[in-house]
Amino acid sequence: MELFKSPKVGSHKSRLPEEENVCEPGHGPYAVKRTIFMPDVYVPRRSHQTLGKGKNMTDIQRASLGKRLGAFMIDFLIAAIIQALLYIPFIIIPIIQKTIDPAQVTTRNLWLTLVTFSYLIFRDLPTGQSIGKKALHLQTLGMNAEPVSVGRLILRNLFVVLYPVEAIWLIVTSGEKRLGDIVAQTGVYEDQKIKLA
Repeated sequence: MELFKSPKVGSHKSRLPEEENVCEPGHGPYAVKRTIFMPDVYVPRRSHQTLGKGKNMTDIQRASLGKRLGAFMIDFLIAAIIQALLYIPFIIIPIIQKTIDPAQVTTRNLWLTLVTFSYLIFRDLPTGQSIGKKALHLQTLGMNAEPVSVGRLILRNLFVVLYPVEAIWLIVTSGEKRLGDIVAQTGVYEDQKIKLA
Protein backbone atom coordinates (compact mmCIF):
# COMPACT_ATOMS: atom_id res chain seq x y z
CA MET A 1 0.00 0.00 0.00
CA GLU A 2 1.38 3.35 -0.97
CA LEU A 3 1.52 5.85 1.89
CA PHE A 4 2.27 8.72 -0.31
CA LYS A 5 1.11 9.12 -3.83
CA SER A 6 2.81 11.70 -5.96
CA PRO A 7 0.51 13.73 -8.15
CA LYS A 8 0.62 13.06 -11.82
CA VAL A 9 2.32 15.60 -13.95
CA GLY A 10 -0.26 17.75 -15.64
CA SER A 11 -3.05 16.65 -13.34
CA HIS A 12 -3.26 20.12 -11.78
CA LYS A 13 -5.23 22.53 -13.91
CA SER A 14 -3.54 25.81 -14.63
CA ARG A 15 -5.20 28.84 -13.09
CA LEU A 16 -3.99 31.09 -15.84
CA PRO A 17 -6.69 32.79 -17.87
CA GLU A 18 -7.36 31.63 -21.39
CA GLU A 19 -4.61 32.41 -23.85
CA GLU A 20 -6.42 35.30 -25.51
CA ASN A 21 -6.87 37.05 -22.15
CA VAL A 22 -3.27 36.75 -21.04
CA CYS A 23 -1.37 40.03 -21.29
CA GLU A 24 2.19 39.31 -22.29
CA PRO A 25 5.03 41.53 -20.97
CA GLY A 26 5.15 44.80 -22.83
CA HIS A 27 1.58 44.62 -24.11
CA GLY A 28 -1.62 46.03 -22.66
CA PRO A 29 -2.07 47.89 -19.39
CA TYR A 30 -0.62 45.03 -17.35
CA ALA A 31 2.53 42.98 -17.58
CA VAL A 32 2.49 39.28 -16.62
CA LYS A 33 5.04 37.97 -14.15
CA ARG A 34 5.12 34.20 -13.65
CA THR A 35 7.02 32.42 -10.88
CA ILE A 36 7.16 28.81 -9.65
CA PHE A 37 4.96 29.47 -6.62
CA MET A 38 2.82 32.24 -8.09
CA PRO A 39 2.20 31.31 -11.73
CA ASP A 40 -0.12 34.20 -12.57
CA VAL A 41 0.86 37.48 -10.93
CA TYR A 42 -0.26 40.58 -12.76
CA VAL A 43 1.90 43.64 -12.20
CA PRO A 44 0.62 47.04 -13.36
CA ARG A 45 3.02 48.51 -15.86
CA ARG A 46 4.13 52.11 -15.21
CA SER A 47 4.52 54.42 -18.13
CA HIS A 48 5.77 57.95 -18.62
CA GLN A 49 2.42 58.59 -20.27
CA THR A 50 0.46 57.91 -17.07
CA LEU A 51 -0.95 61.22 -15.81
CA GLY A 52 -3.48 60.08 -13.25
CA LYS A 53 -6.54 57.87 -12.89
CA GLY A 54 -7.76 57.10 -16.36
CA LYS A 55 -5.62 59.85 -17.89
CA ASN A 56 -3.02 59.46 -20.61
CA MET A 57 -1.44 61.49 -23.37
CA THR A 58 -4.58 61.19 -25.51
CA ASP A 59 -6.62 62.94 -22.79
CA ILE A 60 -4.74 66.22 -22.97
CA GLN A 61 -4.64 68.96 -25.56
CA ARG A 62 -1.84 71.28 -26.53
CA ALA A 63 -2.85 74.94 -26.27
CA SER A 64 -3.47 76.80 -29.49
CA LEU A 65 -1.22 79.65 -30.61
CA GLY A 66 -4.06 82.12 -30.07
CA LYS A 67 -4.55 81.18 -26.42
CA ARG A 68 -0.79 81.16 -25.79
CA LEU A 69 -0.44 84.65 -27.28
CA GLY A 70 -3.46 85.79 -25.28
CA ALA A 71 -1.89 84.56 -22.04
CA PHE A 72 1.40 86.27 -22.91
CA MET A 73 -0.36 89.56 -23.67
CA ILE A 74 -2.04 89.46 -20.24
CA ASP A 75 1.34 88.88 -18.58
CA PHE A 76 2.96 91.58 -20.71
CA LEU A 77 0.23 94.05 -19.71
CA ILE A 78 0.85 93.23 -16.04
CA ALA A 79 4.59 93.81 -16.54
CA ALA A 80 3.86 97.15 -18.24
CA ILE A 81 1.61 98.22 -15.34
CA ILE A 82 4.33 97.29 -12.84
CA GLN A 83 6.86 99.35 -14.79
CA ALA A 84 4.50 102.34 -15.04
CA LEU A 85 3.74 102.27 -11.32
CA LEU A 86 7.47 102.28 -10.55
CA TYR A 87 8.28 104.81 -13.27
CA ILE A 88 6.11 107.53 -11.79
CA PRO A 89 7.74 107.80 -8.32
CA PHE A 90 11.28 106.91 -9.36
CA ILE A 91 11.63 108.93 -12.59
CA ILE A 92 8.75 111.27 -13.46
CA ILE A 93 8.32 112.92 -10.06
CA PRO A 94 12.09 113.42 -9.52
CA ILE A 95 12.34 114.97 -13.01
CA ILE A 96 9.49 117.37 -12.22
CA GLN A 97 11.10 118.26 -8.92
CA LYS A 98 14.50 118.52 -10.64
CA THR A 99 16.11 116.24 -8.09
CA ILE A 100 17.59 113.83 -10.60
CA ASP A 101 20.18 114.22 -13.34
CA PRO A 102 20.21 112.54 -16.81
CA ALA A 103 22.71 109.89 -15.74
CA GLN A 104 20.46 108.84 -12.88
CA VAL A 105 17.48 108.72 -15.21
CA THR A 106 19.35 106.27 -17.46
CA THR A 107 20.38 104.10 -14.52
CA ARG A 108 16.87 103.98 -13.11
CA ASN A 109 15.44 103.17 -16.52
CA LEU A 110 17.76 100.17 -16.72
CA TRP A 111 16.70 99.00 -13.27
CA LEU A 112 13.00 99.33 -14.11
CA THR A 113 13.52 97.39 -17.34
CA LEU A 114 15.27 94.66 -15.35
CA VAL A 115 12.33 94.50 -12.93
CA THR A 116 9.90 94.18 -15.85
CA PHE A 117 11.85 91.36 -17.48
CA SER A 118 12.24 89.66 -14.09
CA TYR A 119 8.49 89.38 -13.82
CA LEU A 120 8.28 87.87 -17.33
CA ILE A 121 11.09 85.40 -16.57
CA PHE A 122 9.68 84.22 -13.22
CA ARG A 123 6.00 84.51 -14.13
CA ASP A 124 5.32 80.76 -14.40
CA LEU A 125 6.75 79.85 -10.99
CA PRO A 126 6.18 77.58 -9.22
CA THR A 127 3.37 75.58 -10.84
CA GLY A 128 3.84 76.41 -14.53
CA GLN A 129 0.96 78.90 -14.51
CA SER A 130 1.42 82.63 -14.83
CA ILE A 131 -1.50 85.00 -14.20
CA GLY A 132 -2.20 85.03 -17.93
CA LYS A 133 -2.08 81.26 -18.25
CA LYS A 134 -4.28 80.80 -15.20
CA ALA A 135 -6.83 83.23 -16.66
CA LEU A 136 -7.00 81.20 -19.89
CA HIS A 137 -6.72 77.78 -18.20
CA LEU A 138 -3.28 76.92 -19.53
CA GLN A 139 -0.27 75.30 -17.89
CA THR A 140 3.37 74.79 -18.80
CA LEU A 141 4.31 71.10 -18.56
CA GLY A 142 7.06 68.79 -19.78
CA MET A 143 7.08 66.94 -23.11
CA ASN A 144 5.21 64.00 -21.54
CA ALA A 145 2.85 66.33 -19.65
CA GLU A 146 4.80 65.92 -16.41
CA PRO A 147 5.27 68.79 -13.92
CA VAL A 148 8.24 71.01 -14.75
CA SER A 149 10.99 71.96 -12.31
CA VAL A 150 11.61 75.59 -11.33
CA GLY A 151 14.92 75.54 -13.20
CA ARG A 152 13.30 74.48 -16.48
CA LEU A 153 10.54 77.10 -16.10
CA ILE A 154 13.16 79.82 -15.66
CA LEU A 155 15.24 78.49 -18.59
CA ARG A 156 12.16 78.50 -20.81
CA ASN A 157 11.27 82.09 -19.99
CA LEU A 158 14.82 83.43 -20.27
CA PHE A 159 14.23 83.45 -24.02
CA VAL A 160 11.71 86.27 -23.57
CA VAL A 161 14.75 88.55 -23.67
CA LEU A 162 15.15 87.46 -27.31
CA TYR A 163 11.54 88.28 -28.13
CA PRO A 164 12.27 89.50 -31.71
CA VAL A 165 13.97 86.18 -32.48
CA GLU A 166 11.15 84.29 -30.76
CA ALA A 167 8.57 86.15 -32.85
CA ILE A 168 10.37 85.32 -36.11
CA TRP A 169 10.73 81.69 -35.00
CA LEU A 170 7.00 81.38 -34.30
CA ILE A 171 6.21 82.80 -37.75
CA VAL A 172 8.63 80.43 -39.48
CA THR A 173 7.39 77.36 -37.58
CA SER A 174 3.70 78.35 -37.82
CA GLY A 175 3.49 78.81 -34.06
CA GLU A 176 4.37 75.22 -33.24
CA LYS A 177 6.81 75.88 -30.38
CA ARG A 178 8.87 78.66 -28.86
CA LEU A 179 12.63 78.39 -28.77
CA GLY A 180 12.39 78.37 -24.99
CA ASP A 181 10.07 75.34 -25.14
CA ILE A 182 12.48 73.47 -27.39
CA VAL A 183 15.49 74.14 -25.16
CA ALA A 184 13.66 73.43 -21.86
CA GLN A 185 11.68 70.49 -23.32
CA THR A 186 8.34 71.98 -22.30
CA GLY A 187 4.96 72.74 -23.79
CA VAL A 188 1.77 74.64 -22.95
CA TYR A 189 -1.36 72.55 -22.44
CA GLU A 190 -5.02 73.03 -21.61
CA ASP A 191 -4.93 72.59 -17.84
CA GLN A 192 -8.62 71.74 -17.30
CA LYS A 193 -8.07 68.51 -19.22
CA ILE A 194 -5.14 67.42 -17.01
CA LYS A 195 -5.51 65.74 -13.64
CA LEU A 196 -2.04 64.93 -12.41
CA ALA A 197 -1.59 62.10 -9.94
